[in-house]
Amino acid sequence: MKTGMFVIALVLMVGLTAMSAVAQQVTIGAMKLGSDKQEAGKNVSTTFTLTNTGATNLSSINLSSTANSKFKLAFTGVPSSLAVNASATVTVTGEVAKSLDRVNGSLVPSAVLIGAVTVSASGASVPVVGGGIEMQAQNRLEVNKVVVTVNGNEDSAKDGDTVEGIKPGDKIEVEVEVENLFGDKDDDPDINDVDVKIDVDDSDFDLDETEDAGDIGPDEKESVTFDESDVDDEARDGRHKMTVTSQGRDDDGALHGESITINLEVERETHELRIKRADVSPTRITCNAVKKTVDVRASMVNIGRRDEDKAVIEAAIPELGLVDSKRNIELDRDDTVSRALLLTLSDSVKPGTYNVVVRALYEDTIETDSKTVQLTVDKCEAEAPVTTTTSQPTSTAQTNVPVTTTAPVTTPGNSVDAAPRTRVSSASDSSTGTIALLAGGVVVVLVLIGLIAYFGFKPKVPVKSDD
Repeated sequence: MKTGMFVIALVLMVGLTAMSAVAQQVTIGAMKLGSDKQEAGKNVSTTFTLTNTGATNLSSINLSSTANSKFKLAFTGVPSSLAVNASATVTVTGEVAKSLDRVNGSLVPSAVLIGAVTVSASGASVPVVGGGIEMQAQNRLEVNKVVVTVNGNEDSAKDGDTVEGIKPGDKIEVEVEVENLFGDKDDDPDINDVDVKIDVDDSDFDLDETEDAGDIGPDEKESVTFDESDVDDEARDGRHKMTVTSQGRDDDGALHGESITINLEVERETHELRIKRADVSPTRITCNAVKKTVDVRASMVNIGRRDEDKAVIEAAIPELGLVDSKRNIELDRDDTVSRALLLTLSDSVKPGTYNVVVRALYEDTIETDSKTVQLTVDKCEAEAPVTTTTSQPTSTAQTNVPVTTTAPVTTPGNSVDAAPRTRVSSASDSSTGTIALLAGGVVVVLVLIGLIAYFGFKPKVPVKSDD
């Protein structure tokens, strides 16, 4: 019996407590100051509804807030009293602080909760349902443009766009341009330490990087380029979501940024073989090459949706009519195969540049991919004929001619050396004999001239007569 009375008393106490808790209560509707187009540093205002949802009338009502004083909030139109279930429209004004973050943690432009309304009546605090105060200002950092380059082909994309025609094994590069949307007024701030990030939600793409765009001045743009990467050979068909984000804080400390999504669509054909590599050795044939042969080493990958059992790797120089191939290759989806091929050029091949074409085919004849490597054949210069020239002695000053000095001929009254002395300078071996003969002839002539002169001018001795 006593236990039952205790339980009843406890229930009554809880009921009375609950009734006292709701005896005074107000409900405040949602309010937001500013918008996604609001310039910071300006005054803004909005209205909200104040309703007495308690069990007693309220008098001497006063409103305040928990917001930071930098927002300079003030309330007007506050009723002095409010009967049960009665409502009033109240105006709140404030200043949009320049330091207010413009985006949330997900880099989505949104209002920021800066505080809540507090209510008192007759000097006592009144419980409030709702009453949160939000404020918003314009985001000033934007992803202006994204350029996706696949195998050298550029495709410009914006938020929500899809880049199509991507194949397994393709090379992909991403360039992102971001812009500071502040004007060029003197007090417009830089946005500092801007980070740009790309991330694909699939390991088939090796695109998960962050680049530093640095500080971006008012009304300026900055671009960053991410390293080229390969799409995985086993990349699945369909769309792959790439998220591109940028974020930074301005000179007042406010966070700005944006997050956009671009779809990368991988497309696989039913039959598709791709040449991954084509190495040609040598790429230049010189004149002294003993054999004019070209080694081709090629690898091929199956990026189609089906396995192949009649795949072909072929190497050819079409201008010379040279072809070598490996046929009937079995190649499952996503697998790679390598083969060596040989092309032999004739000795009479003309000099010039030729294309070595490496092709991938399925069903023996249907081409799906090719790569071309250039081969140079050097021009060989003809050897000049050898000419033999026989030199003849000349009388020029540059020719070394033997010089012979002969002693004077012995005549009466003259003394001579016992034997002539001869001094020879130098001469070529081929003319020595001829020159010696000439010199000897000169000597003979001189001797004869000397004898004639001597006897021709000698005085005659008179002959005595016997008479």
